[in-house]
Amino acid sequence: MGTEFVDWFNEWAESYDSTVGGIDEQYQEVFSHYNLILEEVSKRAKGLTLEFGVGTGNLTKHLLTRKLKVIGIEPSPAMREKQG
Repeated sequence: MGTEFVDWFNEWAESYDSTVGGIDEQYQEVFSHYNLILEEVSKRAKGLTLEFGVGTGNLTKHLLTRKLKVIGIEPSPAMREKQG
């Protein structure tokens, strides 16, 4: 993935967490197991983890909870602003 999607993610940043969190009815079914998937991915990570496309940091939070060292790369400035 290059930077071809940065503009799209910049536009999506404001509502991203609502969309993946199931609040946006249009996408509830698509993201119904989102947190479970993040938890499973974080369980399989080991040691120093490189995460490309951090978004708002949802997976990063899971990885850090598991005491992993994370290097995150997020090309979208709007997504980086939303990271908590």
